[in-house]
Amino acid sequence: MQFRPLVSAILSLPGVTRDVILDTFGGDFRDGVTESDSPHERRVRLLLKKGESMNRRIVLLVACVFLVAAVPADAFDLNLAVGADFGGDFDLGNVSFSSNTGYNLGLEIAFKVPIIELGAGLEYGFSRDASGVDLDASYSQIYAIGRFFFGPVYIAGRFGYADMSVSTILEGDFGGGSTWGLGGGVEFFGKLKAELLFNNINGDLKYQSWTIRLLYTF
Repeated sequence: MQFRPLVSAILSLPGVTRDVILDTFGGDFRDGVTESDSPHERRVRLLLKKGESMNRRIVLLVACVFLVAAVPADAFDLNLAVGADFGGDFDLGNVSFSSNTGYNLGLEIAFKVPIIELGAGLEYGFSRDASGVDLDASYSQIYAIGRFFFGPVYIAGRFGYADMSVSTILEGDFGGGSTWGLGGGVEFFGKLKAELLFNNINGDLKYQSWTIRLLYTF
């Protein structure tokens, strides 16, 4: 994409000045900025980069809403999940930090056939900090999950896409990446599940943890 015509078009709009652009699009996201860019072009690039982060979160939410709306209500179960991530680590490639316990909230739609439950879910991991470092991170993920039952006991695996957000010393968005989890659990009375997973999130900032969850089926 050529940014000079785009910048000129933006600046030609009524009421749009350099100060308006700076006030609206201010930030410190450097990806895509080159030395040959004018100050106006740099600000537009920074805006587009910043907008990508919010767009990913909106897509995750909208996708989950469409999954629920597209299926008749009596054809699936809804699982409300609350949990905690513990024993975690942040990994930047050349340095890693231990993570303190964080909490998560999720919602799944699930289809159950004999001995197998298949579904899709959306999970948000609330901000958690790193031990000894001024760093806070949260995540959101959308995933597919399968549970294979042996009586009330089951093994579970999930795979999806996650977006990690970081504040303080590493201010900004670290992009998304694949995510997977593997573990198992126990089902009680056909309505309540207790589940333990090893959770792995890839991306510019990697995150691994053990996740314990309680799920209630509606």
